[in-house]
Amino acid sequence: MWFGRVGWCIKPTAVPFHDAVGAVRPGLPAAEAGIKDGDIFDLRRASVTARWRLRTRWLANQSLTYVVLRGANQQIVTLKPKHDIYLTSGWYVGALGDLGALVFATLIAWRRPWLVEARLLCLFLIAQMLEDYLAPTGWVTPWPGLDFGAVMAGQLVGDLAVAFLIAYTLLFGRPLSRTRKVIAAFAFVLLGFDLLLSWATYAGTWTGRFDLVSGPIGASALLNPWEPFAENLLVPIAVVAAFAATRGRERSVLVWTTAMLVVINLKAAAENIILILPMPAPSLLIDLPNSIGDIAHFLTPFAIGYAVLNRRLLDIGFMLNQAAVFSGVSLIVVGLFTLGEWLIGSWLGRMSHATNLTISAALVLVLGFSVRTIHSRVERVLDRVFFRKRHEDEMAIRNFAEQAADAGDASALVRETRETLERHADAEYVTLAMGDGSGRYGSVSESDPAIVALRGRHAALDLKTLSTQLQGEFAYPMIARGQLVGALVLGPKRSGDSYAPDESHAIMQLALAVGGALRILNLEKLLQDHHSLA
Repeated sequence: MWFGRVGWCIKPTAVPFHDAVGAVRPGLPAAEAGIKDGDIFDLRRASVTARWRLRTRWLANQSLTYVVLRGANQQIVTLKPKHDIYLTSGWYVGALGDLGALVFATLIAWRRPWLVEARLLCLFLIAQMLEDYLAPTGWVTPWPGLDFGAVMAGQLVGDLAVAFLIAYTLLFGRPLSRTRKVIAAFAFVLLGFDLLLSWATYAGTWTGRFDLVSGPIGASALLNPWEPFAENLLVPIAVVAAFAATRGRERSVLVWTTAMLVVINLKAAAENIILILPMPAPSLLIDLPNSIGDIAHFLTPFAIGYAVLNRRLLDIGFMLNQAAVFSGVSLIVVGLFTLGEWLIGSWLGRMSHATNLTISAALVLVLGFSVRTIHSRVERVLDRVFFRKRHEDEMAIRNFAEQAADAGDASALVRETRETLERHADAEYVTLAMGDGSGRYGSVSESDPAIVALRGRHAALDLKTLSTQLQGEFAYPMIARGQLVGALVLGPKRSGDSYAPDESHAIMQLALAVGGALRILNLEKLLQDHHSLA
């Protein structure tokens, strides 16, 4: 509602804080103020607000005064931008895409906050959306200081969005090759340089002390097309390198989560190529990349959402279970409160307002303290009615964990552990990498990154985030008496689903129980061997 326009294009000159005017459109504020093509605005003698508005975005109906140079003459000009209708059909499409980004970012953060891939996708979706709204051409308020802070923050989250995406590609096709490490290092350095140069450019415009837009250093990161062109190629190059290093399901997830983002970056690179063409580009060549980019921007969160739900990056069954639980809890709490209010109104209607208020407050407190109990009861009922198989599998894993301490034979316990997890967790394979007391855990050494990470840990470890020799999807520490006695490694599910948090918690319980039982059985065997030798 605050956007304004004056009807021209502005470009830098060889003199600092001297910006030239071009393509003045008739009937708009610039033409009405007498501005002509080739006029020079002397921003050294402009106020902070006037200088900032001219180089970023106009505020509608705000009168700004400038010193304008025309040849050897100069004059004082007052501009009053007209309201710019910003809510076009393209804006609504972009807003729907941003809404989708928020929805899927919320879904990812809720469902798998401990998974690195989920964290990076969530952060990328949020940062990409914020970048659109905090850009110099996308944010304007009546308070220029707030605008300056928003633009500085927008540049930071924009570069972070690219960094999150490049970091996301590094989770695929591990261990990383030297080439991919070099590409990532170069990308992060270039993003850091872009951030510092952009901040310096905005700060120079705001303070009026130095100019990185006009003047000898006018080829800044904001206006020189070569630097953004190179930056826009970082994501496609990183994605292609990861694609070449992956196979099967991993490649499928990578493609679905990054395809639209590659299109967006290639579109931006095409725009920068058009800027450096020696002759004006046809309108079709300008409009086509914009249209493709808008469509890709709209589709990005939905493509990621499809990968989340259909390509099994996240587990839709767990999501539906939790949605049903929270809906049931809400219905019960609201229903009880409504019933209580009705009873109070019917039975205690003649009492004073203070008494009714006190009773209502007591009712709210009772319901508040009862939410946890209601939640557990609703979850138990829904598990048994609608998610019986999931519930039975989880309970089977927990029951086996409780019975592991009674095992009398180590080899039988290992075999039963594998069978239980292959049957009830649907794991494609299960490996127990037990420590041998001489620095080896199964086929890997104690210095393996996964073994090091599992020490002192009481949660699942995503093996795709490490350059490890352990083969599998997740590893669970088997800890006894504070020491890592082994690692329980699970392959991917045969169904292609991911491991749900409640399921993973049950597997963690099993790993700790089996680890303790195997340690005791091994100690008993050592004692028996010692006695037999004695």
